[in-house]
Amino acid sequence: MRGLLFGMLLLIRSLAVLAQAYGPGEVEYGGIRLQFSGQVHIVGTCSGPYPVGSGISELRCEAQAGTAGRIMLTATRTPAGAVNIRAEALPPGWPAFPGASGFGTATAQYNFPVPSPAGQTFLLRFKAWTPGVIGELELRVSLAVRAAPSSEPGIPPTYGPFAGSTDTSGRFEIPIPTLPNTFVTGTLTECTVRVLPQTQVSVTLVPKTGVTAITRADHIGAVRVSSPGYPEATVTQLQLASSMDLFGRVYTTVGLGTVCLRPAPPPPTPAYGPIAGKTDAEGKFTGTLVPGVTVSGQLTECTAKPLAYQEFTLTPVPKGEAIGSFEDIAGFKIAVSGYQEAMVTRFSLFSLFGLTSYHLGQVCLLSAACPATRLRLFVWNTALLPTYALFVGPRIPVVAEVAAGNYDIVCLQEVFDEAGKRAVHQSWTGREDLGQWHPLSRGQSQRVQVGGTEILLLGAMPNEEGTEVFVGQAGGRYVLAGPDSYGPVLGVDVEATQDGGLMLLSRYPIVAASAMIWGNQAGLLGGEELCAKGALYARVQLDPKNADCYIHVFNVHLAARDPEFTGPLEGKIPHPDRAWEVRKSQILELGAFIKACTQDDRARRPVILCGDFNVIAPFPANWGEDLVLPAGVDPRSPLPSPAYIAMLELLAEAGMFTDAWREKHPDKPGFTWLGRDWRTRSEGPWGDRGNPLAQGPGWPQRLDYIFYFRGGDTSPLFLGLESISRTRWSNLIDKGTPFRWGDVQTYVPSDHLGLTATFLIVPP
Repeated sequence: MRGLLFGMLLLIRSLAVLAQAYGPGEVEYGGIRLQFSGQVHIVGTCSGPYPVGSGISELRCEAQAGTAGRIMLTATRTPAGAVNIRAEALPPGWPAFPGASGFGTATAQYNFPVPSPAGQTFLLRFKAWTPGVIGELELRVSLAVRAAPSSEPGIPPTYGPFAGSTDTSGRFEIPIPTLPNTFVTGTLTECTVRVLPQTQVSVTLVPKTGVTAITRADHIGAVRVSSPGYPEATVTQLQLASSMDLFGRVYTTVGLGTVCLRPAPPPPTPAYGPIAGKTDAEGKFTGTLVPGVTVSGQLTECTAKPLAYQEFTLTPVPKGEAIGSFEDIAGFKIAVSGYQEAMVTRFSLFSLFGLTSYHLGQVCLLSAACPATRLRLFVWNTALLPTYALFVGPRIPVVAEVAAGNYDIVCLQEVFDEAGKRAVHQSWTGREDLGQWHPLSRGQSQRVQVGGTEILLLGAMPNEEGTEVFVGQAGGRYVLAGPDSYGPVLGVDVEATQDGGLMLLSRYPIVAASAMIWGNQAGLLGGEELCAKGALYARVQLDPKNADCYIHVFNVHLAARDPEFTGPLEGKIPHPDRAWEVRKSQILELGAFIKACTQDDRARRPVILCGDFNVIAPFPANWGEDLVLPAGVDPRSPLPSPAYIAMLELLAEAGMFTDAWREKHPDKPGFTWLGRDWRTRSEGPWGDRGNPLAQGPGWPQRLDYIFYFRGGDTSPLFLGLESISRTRWSNLIDKGTPFRWGDVQTYVPSDHLGLTATFLIVPP
């Protein structure tokens, strides 16, 4: 927790060289007593003092770099006689200390700047001595320099509060540690009717307009004054005065004159509701309308089942225009998200000895129907890789334009390029960047404010990978990005890898989110270990008025190394499935992630699971449509994929998912990627250019998927698939200058085709 403690006043009394049983903090020899004390004023914190040796005490402080501090020293000799203070050791280059002498009492002040950078530690040593006492007293100050706390942009700096108290006449004099020898003075009154003696008071400095930092008293534009039990007052008429003491020290006072504090208004008359609460495991609740008046009952889904742990709002309904006492209540309205509002007019009332209780019994709530919604989903591997630096630039605006099309939810993969992320964000929300990265704590949740909207972040990671997620919102549109690695490397918080390249965009509110990084990537070869591949999760609320109307959306990118086709094509595909074990472990983690993100959804609402799985789907019979087939290739026989079957079996442990493409097009291959050695027909989605963005040869493959779960029996809404298709890039042929990839001109913005699906969300 960052904070500033100004003007910390600490009295330090050193142990004597010849310690005798006269009490700590003083030394007496031959009837002569010597005492040594100090006051430390810094922007920071101190602890101690700590005895570090005979006659030596040490104060350990942390001070903010770039500020100023001072040490006030006092040595006293009893009976009065010559007494002296000197600096035994100061850091090299620091201001000199002239020392001080006096008769009976010697005082000295040492002003010093706290140097930058942070991370340094300095030791200052001061000694007091007097004739007639053997030995000296030593006071040490150990000063560790720390960085200045960061401040949010757009918020002007403030200085304070600095605390003090008034004297018996209501006057106060509060030192300002950040301005040496500067004090704020005034008289505290209850709006001039009476002074406020011996009252706590604090002041906060406000800089003048245009001043970014208060380094002199004339930089102060106003002073805010506060005291317990009174609203804060602001004084703008300031009286600056300076004076000099016998030692040549200049003191500055900022006079506030008579400060008027108005008494806080009396508390309002207790209002009868509304009250908010949460039911227990049996759906029961008890709430307090006003002190001494309670309401209890049980919320049920029309007696079919109790509503356990259900948040609700209860509002009393008056018999007339207002409720002045419990006798004026005619009934109660109860509002629960996802249910129709209920009115209770039959209840029991019990009152005894000034205590009144209402019991509503079982309250019957009918489910509020979720509106029918048509949902357009777009899924696309954009291939915006940093390694394509010479070719990413021309494709970024086209990718951003395509992603910001007429869709409700967009799931993108391989948006590794930072300029690409910003372009997509700006195209989707109208703002280049409006959000921030948030670290996730495994097994814990946190609520964050994003553009005025509260989003619940879930620490649903199934492994120990430190993860953070970007959350942004502007103009009612939401952006998730990541995941990114988060955590110490060799004890230092650094970003060791590229983020996962995933983006999830939504026109509907995202009310909860999470992210995870695979615990097992596919190795350094191919760059898999250089990025934090994983999954994003968004809980998307389709009806802003009904918190029960939401679905779960997951965006996924599995390991990309080595195609995983075996069987009849063994030996014909360049790389057999050598990375399946990695992908298998990732799918197992994905299943655990899905369960963790949706475990609080007892109604089992619909789930959409999409992304680039890098698992080849089986080839149906006659799979050669849209392709110019190489010699000797027979497309008439179907080709299985054991990895695809294994993937479905693993996913079934997390839910009953349906492959959307296979449901609507069981006899079409739906290839979303093919190598540069394959040609396509002009009427296909690739046009007659094939895939010029592919980095090498490779058989046609369906790697990109949309899986969905329609919803459980008790879900308040269900998901139905209307259509799914591949995005056609041939419609870009008439747009502008073609991209250039080597010697090839192309209009293909990615080496993957996108998938567009339309779902119909309907109530039960």
